[in-house]
Amino acid sequence: MFQSSAGRRFQRRHHAQKYGNSLLHSCDLRFLCLAFMALLLTLEIVALLFTMSESSNPSPPTYHLPHERSKPNSRLRPQPGAKSVNIFDAYHGDFNDNSHHRDSDDADAPKLDELTKRLRIALEPYQMSYLRQQARKAGENPPPCVKTWSSTKKGYLPNCPSNGCVVYAEMDAAKAACEKIDDCGGITSIRDGSYEVRQGDTPEISEGESSWVLKDACKKRARAANVWEEFSSTLREALLDSSLNLDKSYGPPRKDDSIYLSVASYRDNTCPLTLRQAFERADHPSLLFVGIVQQNCLRDCMTGTGWGKTRAWVPGPPDTDCVNEFCSDPETKHYCDNSQVRILRLEEIQSYGPFFSRFLNSKLWRGETYYMQIDAHTEFRRGWDTSLVDQMKRTPSFPYSVISNYPPSGGPSIKRDWPASSSSERFPGALCGCRFEGAGGRHKTVRLLETGRRPGPNIDKRVPQRSAFVAAGFFIAHGSIVDNVPFDPFMPYLFMGEEIALSIRFWTSGYDIYGPAVDVLRHEYVRKESPKFWESVTMIFSNGMIHNRLTDLIIPRVQILLGFDEGAGDPSRIKPQSILTMADRYSVGTKRSVEDFVETMGFDLEKMIQRMPEWCEKPGISAA
Repeated sequence: MFQSSAGRRFQRRHHAQKYGNSLLHSCDLRFLCLAFMALLLTLEIVALLFTMSESSNPSPPTYHLPHERSKPNSRLRPQPGAKSVNIFDAYHGDFNDNSHHRDSDDADAPKLDELTKRLRIALEPYQMSYLRQQARKAGENPPPCVKTWSSTKKGYLPNCPSNGCVVYAEMDAAKAACEKIDDCGGITSIRDGSYEVRQGDTPEISEGESSWVLKDACKKRARAANVWEEFSSTLREALLDSSLNLDKSYGPPRKDDSIYLSVASYRDNTCPLTLRQAFERADHPSLLFVGIVQQNCLRDCMTGTGWGKTRAWVPGPPDTDCVNEFCSDPETKHYCDNSQVRILRLEEIQSYGPFFSRFLNSKLWRGETYYMQIDAHTEFRRGWDTSLVDQMKRTPSFPYSVISNYPPSGGPSIKRDWPASSSSERFPGALCGCRFEGAGGRHKTVRLLETGRRPGPNIDKRVPQRSAFVAAGFFIAHGSIVDNVPFDPFMPYLFMGEEIALSIRFWTSGYDIYGPAVDVLRHEYVRKESPKFWESVTMIFSNGMIHNRLTDLIIPRVQILLGFDEGAGDPSRIKPQSILTMADRYSVGTKRSVEDFVETMGFDLEKMIQRMPEWCEKPGISAA
C-alpha cells in the first residue's frame, strides 16, 4: 500500500510539473499560471493527508506479560478471522422529545424505539396482573386477555395437559384446541408431521421437533425461565433484523478531547443536579455530551424507605424527568439547544437492570474522544474534565487505558464547592480485591472491594497507577472501547457481576486498568430513601422471588467469562443453553488470555478466592 501510494503521488507530481512547465512557456500572464500551479500543489497536499489518515480508528495492540506466555482462551472465544460485529440495543418512548436528541437527520440511526417496544410487548403477558391493577387504579379499562402464539421454537414442550397429549393433523386445529384447555402451554410438532398439545411452555432441546408457545395474557405466571426465554429470543430476533440498524457504528472517535458521559438513571431525582454539576464544573463544557437512559415511574408510584428490617415499599410521587428539568432552566437550556444532551425515556416497567441500561447508553455515543460511565447520583469537582483527560494521556498504555475506582462518598444534592486538587490530598483508592458470594441462589458471583493504596516513594503521583478491576459507577476510557468491546445486552436484571465482566473483557481486549491519580468524582452510596430496581422487578412481575431467580438463572453468563463455578470447563453444562445466546459476540478479548488475567489478578478459581496483588495495593512494583 505505502509503495504504490507513493508511486502514485510521484506520478501525479511529475505530470503536474510537466504540465506546469509547458504553461509557463506558453502563457503571457505568468502570474495566473503560477496561481494554477499553487492550486495543483494544494490539491496534492490534501490527497497526501487523506491517504495518511485513512486508518485512524485505533485497534488495541497485542500485549504480553513479562513471562511472554501466549495462552488461547478456550471459552467462547471468537474464531480467528471471524468478522467483528457491533450490536447494540434500543429505546421505547419519545426519542426526539423536545429536540434533546437530534438523530432525525441520520437516516441510518439505530431504531431504538422499535427494539424496546418489541421487548415490552413480549413481556407484557407475564406482567398482566400488575398492568390490570394499574389500569383499575387509574379508572381505566384493564388490558384484554389476548391469546397469541410465539414464533417457532426449537425443541419440544414437556408433559401433557389434563386431558392428554391429543394429536392433530393440522397446526391450526391444534392451536385452536390448546386455547380452550386451561393447562395447555403450547403445541409440539412431532416427527411424523402431526401436532400434539402440551402442558409445558418452555421448550427443551431435541432433534427434529419444533414448538409454538401459547401466550395467554391472563394466565401466564411470571417464572424466571419464561421471562428469560421471552426476553432473549425477542432481543436476538431484533439484533439480527438489519432493518433496525442496530449495528450502526459512529467510530472512529474524534480527536478533539470531547467526552461522552453515559448516565444510567433508574428513578433518580438527583439526575438533573448531576447534569448541572457536570456542565457547570467542567473547564470545557462545549466538549461535553451526555447520554441518559431514564427509567421513570409516571403515575401511581411506589418507592422505598428505610433499610434492612425497616425497609418498606410505600406510595410516592411521580419521578422527575431529568432532561426536562435540566433543559427548562434558562442557565442550562443552551446545552440542550446545542444537542449536547441525549435521552432515552423508558418507563418503570422497562427496568431491565444496569447491564441493559449501559448497553442502551452505548448506542447514544456519537464518536466522542472519551467514553465515561457514571451513575445519576454523582458529584463533580471543578475542572474534572481537564484532570481526567490529562490523567488519561499520562497512562503508559494510552489510548488503550481505562481509569476507574469507587469514588469517595458524596452526592450532587450536597451544597458545597469542590475546588481543584492540591498536593496534600490522600492518594486515591483503587480496586485491587474482590470476593466470591452468592448470586440469589445456588450460583456465585464476584463482588469488588475498595482498596486503600500505599504508593512507593519514587512514583510520579500525577500518573495513574495500574489497578485490577473496573467499577460500573465510574470509569473513563478511550472512545474506541465502544466498538472494540461492545456492551453485552443479554444480562438483564443482574446487579452483581457487571464489574467483573467489564474488567475481564476490557483487559483481555488490550485495555490496561488504572486507578485515578486524583479523585474528581463523589458518589452517593446506599440511597435508602430511594427505590431499588429489583423492587420494581418483583412488583411488575407480581412475584416476590423472581429477581433472585432471574439472577441465579442468568449469572452463569458472567461465570463463563472468568471460568468459575458452572462457567468452568465445558460450556454445554450450562442450562438452559439459551443463556449463551450470541455469547461469542460479547465474550472475552483476543489480545490477552483469560488464564493470564486470572494469574495477574490473584485468583484461585478452584477455591473461589482472590489474593490481592501486591503491585496493585502498593503502586511502584511492576504490574505485568
